[in-house]
Amino acid sequence: MQQPKQILIIDDDQQIREISAEYLRNNEFTVHTATNGVLALQLCITHEFDCILLDLMMPQMDGETFMTTFRAMKNTPIIINSARIDDDDKVHFLELGADDYIVKPTNLRELVARINAVIRRTTQTNDVTFTSDKLRINPSNRSVIINEKTIALTHTEYLVLASLMAQAGQTVSRYDLVHMVFQDTSMFSNYRTIDVHIYNLRKKIERDVDNPEFIITVYGAGYRYNA
Repeated sequence: MQQPKQILIIDDDQQIREISAEYLRNNEFTVHTATNGVLALQLCITHEFDCILLDLMMPQMDGETFMTTFRAMKNTPIIINSARIDDDDKVHFLELGADDYIVKPTNLRELVARINAVIRRTTQTNDVTFTSDKLRINPSNRSVIINEKTIALTHTEYLVLASLMAQAGQTVSRYDLVHMVFQDTSMFSNYRTIDVHIYNLRKKIERDVDNPEFIITVYGAGYRYNA
């Protein structure tokens, strides 16, 4: 029997924590909670979670500080859950390493769908090893190696890169990338999300972000991996 997925809710609002936790437990998740980033980091040292649901405005350590600190330690998927999210905030937190976002007041059915989606895409694997002259990725352990140097990517960055390399030399539209990476285009109508992940990916794998050699922008059409 498959073990229940482990979820951490970080939110200083007791009512939101309790309602969300009860709903998730009723949907067969195991749920832990923390009221701020400090307590959450302590939990993350002793527990391995499948997904973290993170509020932004909290005492002692807010969500942004938690995410910056946590991303230096682990690569667990993070979903931002906050009332304070406009388009600029979404882009900012994606740049910091968030995998998804959902706006309060929280639709609990949507929350379950997003948790399942982010866990599914961050655990999916295949047996194909993609290589080019200077870059190699191995899906079995999600390693990315450039000129014999291993580069750490978030789960989403990894899937974006793998999707482009799988169609090396071909232009892949933003719509198709959203479908391949997130698997549900109805939840990601803002294609700026993909642009942010591409930018983050370029910062990690390109020598010159403004003149990329691996991921090429095809203006008006999408992106192409230059094999």
